[in-house]
Amino acid sequence: MRRALEGSDVIEVTASGEFTLSASKPTLFPGAVYGFAVHLDQTDLKAPFDEARTRKLSHVSRLKSVHPIEDTLYPLYWGKGIACVSLVVSDYGAAEKIMRRVYPDMLKTSMVRHGT
Repeated sequence: MRRALEGSDVIEVTASGEFTLSASKPTLFPGAVYGFAVHLDQTDLKAPFDEARTRKLSHVSRLKSVHPIEDTLYPLYWGKGIACVSLVVSDYGAAEKIMRRVYPDMLKTSMVRHGT
C-alpha cells in the first residue's frame, strides 16, 4: 500500500483520530484506507470476477484490469473509514482513489444481501 502512495500528496500519519463536526458533513481525521485481498492464481481469479460482474458489483469491466498487489495477492475491495488493520493517511479519500487506480478492486460496496 505504501508503495502505491509514493509520489502522491497523501502521507502516512499517526493513528490518533478526531471528528470535525463543524464541517457541512462530520469528517474523521485522520481516516484510514483498508483493503481485502486474496491469494489466487489467474485461473481461480476468474470465478470471483465473473460472480461480481453477474451481480453488478464489479469496479472493473475486464479481468485483465485486475492487477496483483504482489505475486498472486489480488485486491477484492478498497474502502475508507476509521482505522483498523489499515494504513492511516492524511487524505483517505485520495488514498482510496490511488489504491483503486494502482490495484483496481473487484467488488463494489453493496447493501443488498444475496443467498449462497
